[in-house]
Amino acid sequence: MVSTRKILAAALFVGVSAVSPTKPLLAQRQVKTLGSPSDDNPADSDTIEGPDCGHVSKIIGKWGHAKKVGVYAGAARAAVMNADNAARNTDNAVEAAEKVGEAVSEDGKVPSSISGAAGDAKDASSDVTDKSANLDTKLTTFKDKAGNSEFSGENVKKQDLADIKKLTVELNEASTTADEAAKRVTEKAAQAKKDALKNSGAALKLMKAVIEEGEPMVKAAKKIEQKVGWAKEKADKRIEAADALVPDIKNKGKESDEQEPVYVALAEGVEAKASSLTDSKESLNTAIGDLEKAITAAEDAIGPLKEAADKGDGGDTVSVTNEAENIAPGEEAVGDLDAAISKVKARAKTMMERMERLDDAIENAEEKIA
Repeated sequence: MVSTRKILAAALFVGVSAVSPTKPLLAQRQVKTLGSPSDDNPADSDTIEGPDCGHVSKIIGKWGHAKKVGVYAGAARAAVMNADNAARNTDNAVEAAEKVGEAVSEDGKVPSSISGAAGDAKDASSDVTDKSANLDTKLTTFKDKAGNSEFSGENVKKQDLADIKKLTVELNEASTTADEAAKRVTEKAAQAKKDALKNSGAALKLMKAVIEEGEPMVKAAKKIEQKVGWAKEKADKRIEAADALVPDIKNKGKESDEQEPVYVALAEGVEAKASSLTDSKESLNTAIGDLEKAITAAEDAIGPLKEAADKGDGGDTVSVTNEAENIAPGEEAVGDLDAAISKVKARAKTMMERMERLDDAIENAEEKIA
């Protein structure tokens, strides 16, 4: 009689020999990974070698293509944004340079030293604007193809990638050209101004330009400051009204039993909008403080220039040339004032918008508790 041990050994031998050489290895790897920490994190799981039906390599290829589509689209969008900034900065540089040219020339015309560089800058700005529009249009079609694909970017062909890459490179080059043109025209204007300051007549014109721009701006800034002050007073009253209303809303909720959560939410909404208005008012206060400093600085800069200009009109060229070095600081002070005014206007607008939202919330709450 065959012993039980021999029977089991034979059965084991037959079972093992009937399995292909790769299966025990596969089984071992499967057992090894079962119940391991990687079950909770498939990304850390062991790769199991075995036959590939061909789909994995295809998917990996699609992933690579989708990534490339995303990279090209991102680069194109960045190029468009950079180009828009380049065109805007170049246009601003041309405008500022031509303004200097008109001020320093005897006949009020932009001198050739500036007009030539200004013309090149205008052409560069126009070119970058056109190329930006072309790429933006191409990018829209490109993104539509990518978004309509069953697998992200699948409908985007190699030629589409090549086209958008080419347009992106061309646009970046055009932006660089525009930046360089803006730099050149700015340098030309600075040199023209420097040369003009040696001439009392040209310096006088520059002084008057600062005065003519600065004086009305100072007056406008003071009026804006006054109007904003009234708006702040109105905001304070609305915040006080909200603070007074919130307890009434909460009391109404306590009286309503099951509806209390509704009134609590209503009160929190009013509080949130009142807090938002308070934040915007404080932000506006900071901007007003900056505006007050800018007004003072502009007045201090304009005063001596005006005095020298008046003397220059009377034939005192020495006073003009002596004060010429303060023309640039005067221009800077007026520019700072302009920026301070813009900041106050922007923050005042935000405050007014938040005040309007608080008014709506108060009106709604008053109707609910009436």
